[in-house]
Amino acid sequence: VREIEDVQALIWDAGCKAMLFGISSGGAVALETAAVTPGVTKVFVYEVPFIVDDSRELLTDYEGHTSKLVADGKLDELVEYFLTKVAGVPAEYVGGMKQNSDMWNGMKAIAPTIPHDAAFMTEFMKGKPLPASYWAKVKVPVLIADGGASPAWLHNAAEALARELPNASRETLPGQTHMVDARVLAPVLIEFFQK
Repeated sequence: VREIEDVQALIWDAGCKAMLFGISSGGAVALETAAVTPGVTKVFVYEVPFIVDDSRELLTDYEGHTSKLVADGKLDELVEYFLTKVAGVPAEYVGGMKQNSDMWNGMKAIAPTIPHDAAFMTEFMKGKPLPASYWAKVKVPVLIADGGASPAWLHNAAEALARELPNASRETLPGQTHMVDARVLAPVLIEFFQK
């Protein structure tokens, strides 16, 4: 997977030692990288969007559908699909997002990468428990955080991941959602990385 190779290249360029932070599916990339990369000393993940039970609607053919939308050049439809079906943004908010052309065009610019996200995440978004022992190879300390105002399925994913990692701790950030406020997140991240 190229995402892991990209992170490894940055680690090696930085002197072969690093602490990793990943938010959303970036958290899965950070964990996968830590599992196979010497020199990773800590990992902090925020709301890795695993679907580990029936607490949210499952996605049907996430990778295939998003790949087809990219191939067909339907980037507006792709962004809307990702926001509502994958990220869980209420459909009534999408119209307002489209009104902000800078934000919407920014999302459309990165929309062709969504099938890569789907390929990386699909195996862990099937409404099943995380595979037993899969994360046991991540031996470094991992802080798993979620937002107190996020939906139950993200809390359930965080709890499931904490049970599977051999050296995990948990923290819920009160009042936060998947769109976490950096001013709330940064002090927690700094404290964990400085321990």
